[in-house]
Parts: sequence; C-alpha cells; structure tokens
Amino acid sequence: MKTFTLRALEKAAHSISETIEQSDRTMRELTSTIAATTAELEEERAQFAAILGNLTTGVILCSHDDTVLMCNEGARRAVGERLRLGRKIAEIFNDTDISLHEVFSTIRDSGNPGIINLEKLGPVRIDIMLEGHVFCFNVGIEERLPARPMAYDFKLMNRPRATSELAHRRIDELDYVVFDSETTGLRSNSGDEFIQIGAVRVCHGKLLEREIFDTLINPDRHIPPTSFAIST
Repeated sequence: MKTFTLRALEKAAHSISETIEQSDRTMRELTSTIAATTAELEEERAQFAAILGNLTTGVILCSHDDTVLMCNEGARRAVGERLRLGRKIAEIFNDTDISLHEVFSTIRDSGNPGIINLEKLGPVRIDIMLEGHVFCFNVGIEERLPARPMAYDFKLMNRPRATSELAHRRIDELDYVVFDSETTGLRSNSGDEFIQIGAVRVCHGKLLEREIFDTLINPDRHIPPTSFAIST
C-alpha cells in the first residue's frame, strides 16, 4: 500500500488549487470574450437593420426552400399583408404566371442574377445569397421611410419539417398566434360582452412586432364598476 507524506499532500493540494484558479481565469476570459463578441454582433445587426429598414428598395430574403426569412419596410409596403415571415415566396406571388421555381433553377445553373417582371412590382432582380434567394425591386417611394423594426428570422432556415404531432415539438419551433381579450365581466350567460381583442404572432419564440392586432369593441352595454376596478 502506497503512503503519502504530509509534504506530498500539501504539494498535491497546491497543484489542484492552481489548476482550479487557472480554470476560473480561463472561464472569466471566455465569458468576457463572448460578451464582447455578442455586443459587437448586436451592434452590427442593429446597423444592418437600420440600413435595410430605411431603403426605398424592397428587399426580401428567402431560404433554400423558398421560405421568407427577412423583409424590409419597403417590401412590406409594396407587397402588402401577403408578405409574412415563414411563408413560401410562391404563395406570396401566386397571382403571376411566371414559374419562380424555373427562374430559381436558371439562376442557380448560370450563377448570374435574373430579372423578372411582376405586374404590381415591375422589374424584380433575383440573386443567390445564403443558399437561398434575395429579391430586390423599386418600391417607388421618394420620401424617407419611418423608422420601424425590420422583420427577419434566420432560424427559419433550420425549421423542422411540418408534422401533425405538435405535442412532441418544442414551443420555440412553432409558429402561433397568442390571443387576449377583455370583457365587461366573466358571466357570458348573464349578458357580458367583449370590449377588446388583441393578438400577436410568435414565430420560433420571437414576437413579430409588425404582426400585432388590437381593437376595441362596443359591447352595447354599460361596463360595471367592478370590471373597471380589475382593469385599473
């Protein structure tokens, strides 16, 4: 049986202590580096969003499976409510006789940008980017667009295929709408009515600020003081 002297044990303890301190220093340095890099990326993302968000050129970025990943304010104004994150680009431009799949195939094969003419948008330039496609078109707006959040979600590139087994999927993998309502009371069988309905779309855990619905409803009756007390 091997025995250890007190001096050997003290030396081992000192070595362990130094190893732990070195590990702590490495962890602190790593944490500091990650924080600095994250802050730099956030700043670059904000600058990128500000530039694209205020362009009078419409910009739409799609993934390799033609899902909309990003669109700026100019594109939303020109295309309208059909343009939403997570939708297929063919669904948005479904009123055109042009086969987008054929256009995409031609662009991929040639490696050069393509231009198609859409009735409502005019010439639209399509190029390859991030293994997907980017659409650029003139939206015919001369004035500076108001500062608004740009819609984008690059996590959609990794979205799993649709399945009917929603109970087995994580909530941050789903697209859904959250509803909320206010009523004159809690007894609908006694005549209580809605006075406000709100909804917001959540895509992969990200609240889409541009896709929010909120409206007041006339209940055609007085609101009881007890309901006012709850709301305040």
